[in-house]
Amino acid sequence: MRLVEVVLVLHLATLLMRLGSILAGHTGANLMEPSIYQNLYIGAYALTVLMLSIGALLMATDRLRTELEHLATHDSLTPALNRRALLQRCEEEIERARRYGGGPSLMMLDLDHFKAVNDSCGHQHGDAGLVHFVGRTLAVLRTPDRMGRYGGEEFMVLLPGTDATAALNVARRIHATLAVGHALDCKVSIGLTQWTGPEDTLDAMLARADAALYRAKAQGRNQTVVG
Repeated sequence: MRLVEVVLVLHLATLLMRLGSILAGHTGANLMEPSIYQNLYIGAYALTVLMLSIGALLMATDRLRTELEHLATHDSLTPALNRRALLQRCEEEIERARRYGGGPSLMMLDLDHFKAVNDSCGHQHGDAGLVHFVGRTLAVLRTPDRMGRYGGEEFMVLLPGTDATAALNVARRIHATLAVGHALDCKVSIGLTQWTGPEDTLDAMLARADAALYRAKAQGRNQTVVG
């Protein structure tokens, strides 16, 4: 974009110079009379067309690269990250915590009875429900928090620098935002765990969060359990 802007500014300056030469009477008998000025204007125009073409190609390439990066890191249906991108963010956050302290919490979220929704209302309604769920959840998360689709109707939320007590407050906000009476509102079970120290790993945190999620399901669903 900067290249195109610079070329357009230079071309405008060239046109203003051409106008000045016409007003000063340096164009001869007519505007197309061969002269050094005419050669300069024609050369500048040809160079402008070439540079604008290159600029347009670069902008198209940059736009395509941005779209491909988004597709590579985000879920194809919802605004959430995909599993690979979210796990990478988790690894980066745990590595940061090992250096500076203040580790993250993880939440595993699973929509209750989602298969029944698909069976009774159709998969399009189910997809709309997933998009609604992610949108409502993202609305109550902080800017540094990350949400990703772990698989099917199961999602994961990374809460950097957050202990279990603060993470429980986030879980309560998620439950509350999904209980306002919207037609696509759903109930969700949440398994929560926090980073326990430098020896803790992502695999161990995922195992604890997953076990806590299953306990939430076993205890009646639509609740949060800390593991």
